[in-house]
Amino acid sequence: MEEVKNNVKVEEKNTVRATKKRNKILKIIGLVLLVIILIYVAILIWKASIMNSLSNKAEESKKTMNYYTKQYTYMGDTFITTESYHLGNDYLTTHTWFSDSKEIRKIVSYQKGDERISLLETDGKKYILDANTIVGGNILPLTYLSNGFMANLQYAFSVDVESADCKGKECYVIKGDNYQRYLDKETGLVVRTIESDQVTDFEFIFNEVKDTDIVKPDTTGAMMHE
Repeated sequence: MEEVKNNVKVEEKNTVRATKKRNKILKIIGLVLLVIILIYVAILIWKASIMNSLSNKAEESKKTMNYYTKQYTYMGDTFITTESYHLGNDYLTTHTWFSDSKEIRKIVSYQKGDERISLLETDGKKYILDANTIVGGNILPLTYLSNGFMANLQYAFSVDVESADCKGKECYVIKGDNYQRYLDKETGLVVRTIESDQVTDFEFIFNEVKDTDIVKPDTTGAMMHE
């Protein structure tokens, strides 16, 4: 009988010992998981803070109604340049397509006061387009970021943020599933985007555009485009 009691006590001690060990392991696992969650949350807040700061800087840049922008897009065998002058609500924007397999074509979008013109030049001919249906004339400074910390916090779940050098500028690169966007740390504006097989470089210059830069395109000999 005494032997049975001793065996029961031993089993109880083993059970208590095993329970304590299991609880200790669970506690350690819980602490590790907590630390991982805290690190993940801290990284999310860090990314959102960076993107929110860039967005705020870009918003300040967007308030400037005087700017020049030039963009270069490389897409397969096609090279596109975009040059745009903005002064208040007036602008002159030129998109030019170059390709090994196609003729060069150009679309000029012009707005000055109440006058708007969209002109297509291709194969040595000019065509007047419906200015009300043509998009891409009013080129705005770009950042690709949302306004507000919470919106950028939500965005932070799906992207990585890293420091990088791009075209001699200190940038943050925001990496999604199939794109990379380089943003100038100083202005918050986009410097380069890479999406699939398309690369676009951006340049923005502020407060140097004059009224004489926004020149009405020559429509001599232009036909109405059907």
